[in-house]
Amino acid sequence: DYGLAVRQVGKTLKSFNAAIALSGDNTVIAAVVGKRLKVVHFNIQNQSAVATNVTVKSGAASTLKGPVALDPHESWGEHGSVTAPVQQTVAGDALIVNLGGANAHQVWGEYYDDDAA
Repeated sequence: DYGLAVRQVGKTLKSFNAAIALSGDNTVIAAVVGKRLKVVHFNIQNQSAVATNVTVKSGAASTLKGPVALDPHESWGEHGSVTAPVQQTVAGDALIVNLGGANAHQVWGEYYDDDAA
């Protein structure tokens, strides 16, 4: 039960949903000063007719996942929990999805921000 888990650890889940299509880095969740972004679950769907390599990053420099090759109309996702997020950024970094080509993708999921300490 997500509601119970969120109340137990005092975290508020926030949703994200972004349509991206630029080759290179695409900001999915903006950086929060002094906070790590902890992703509880995410999905990335290739909405184009062209295969694309997808990489999830913390800011511009740190790779968190990937690259993963997504065939046309294929999805990739991971599911964790509030106490075991599937990925987290470095404090103060945005969550970035890097596309290997200028193809339409949809990215969605839930996260919370947490103190750096």
